[in-house]
Amino acid sequence: MNVLQMIRYVVVSFAFLTSCAAHALGGTITFSGMVMAPMCSFDVAQNVARRPAVQTVCSQPASGTVSFVDTAGTTLRTVAFTQASRQLETPRAATVHHIRHLIVVVTYR
Repeated sequence: MNVLQMIRYVVVSFAFLTSCAAHALGGTITFSGMVMAPMCSFDVAQNVARRPAVQTVCSQPASGTVSFVDTAGTTLRTVAFTQASRQLETPRAATVHHIRHLIVVVTYR
C-alpha cells in the first residue's frame, strides 16, 4: 500500500467514524407549526336503516373537508363541514359491514 492509498484510507475511516459518532450522540429536530388539540371530534353513527354517517362535534369554530378513502387510496367522496355540521353521510359504497374499510381524512381550513 503506498502513502496516497494510506492517507485515503485514514480520511475515509475518520469520516465514517465521525458520522457514526454524531449519529449516536443525538441530533436536532426542526419543527415549524403549532401543536394543538383537534377542534372537532368525529364518530361513526351506525344506522341500520340507512348507510353509516360520520357525526361531527366541534368545540370551537371550525371548517374544512372530510374525505372518505378506500384501502386502495382512492378518494370516494369529499364533503365540506363547518361547526354547524352534525352528520356527514358516507359514500354510497359504504355499508354497515364495509365501514371498517374506509379511511377518513380530515383537513381543517
